Amino acid sequence: MAASRCQASTVTPLLFIFLLLISSSSSTSSMVGSYRSLQAANQAQKNITQKNQIPNCSEIVDPSQCNSITKCRWCRSEVLDPMCTTKPEAWRLPSQVFTCE
Repeated sequence: MAASRCQASTVTPLLFIFLLLISSSSSTSSMVGSYRSLQAANQAQKNITQKNQIPNCSEIVDPSQCNSITKCRWCRSEVLDPMCTTKPEAWRLPSQVFTCE
């Protein structure tokens, strides 16, 4: 009889801890899901904002549009296709190959 009381007194706290762990893991997974939803919402907002902003210099194919953006430079070459690049990138291009406006 004494042995069964001892087992019951140790099983009850272990059962309580087990149930506590199960409930906390389910709340953690819902927190992770909420975090992922928040990340997706932030990414969607970022995409909308980027569409309204100045495009990336490397995506521009028109020289006049490239030169109208202060951070971009249109670079020409006799060997390679002309391209729009950022100011720092234009400075790094070899002057023997590229002429940048």
